[in-house]
Amino acid sequence: MAKGTVARTSVVHNLYSKWLEIRSTAQLRVLDVIPFPEDLFVRCGLPVSITTDNGPQFRSHEFKQWLKSRGIRHVTTPLYHAQGNAGVERFNKVIKQDLKAQLAGEKSVVDALRCILFHYRTTAHLVTGKSPAELMMGVTLLQPLSQLLQP
Repeated sequence: MAKGTVARTSVVHNLYSKWLEIRSTAQLRVLDVIPFPEDLFVRCGLPVSITTDNGPQFRSHEFKQWLKSRGIRHVTTPLYHAQGNAGVERFNKVIKQDLKAQLAGEKSVVDALRCILFHYRTTAHLVTGKSPAELMMGVTLLQPLSQLLQP
């Protein structure tokens, strides 16, 4: 993706661990959206339910059939009520702010998203007191500064 190009992103947020996954796509059609959670299911297993906004890709017959074939319950947020998916909405604000700063520093969108995710996943969350990496993987991921603090 060229520098300065606006990326469309799909965000997956695990409510328990606060772990986030982001995928940048050219379009947000159902055929562009399905491979993202499918890749996550291969690594993490199937969820009991998925909460999405009311985007057309999530209301489509294909998406509903895809979820049904995997036994996943689909919950949608009420129209014009972003708070129904508050964790993702908060992170979207963080992404927008941090992307602006990262892109001003001459990073590509992909490198900027990697940097944002790394810092988010390794920082203790206010609600849990632990980093998403600790809750999701059971380990504390090293950060560049933590390397300096080691004896």
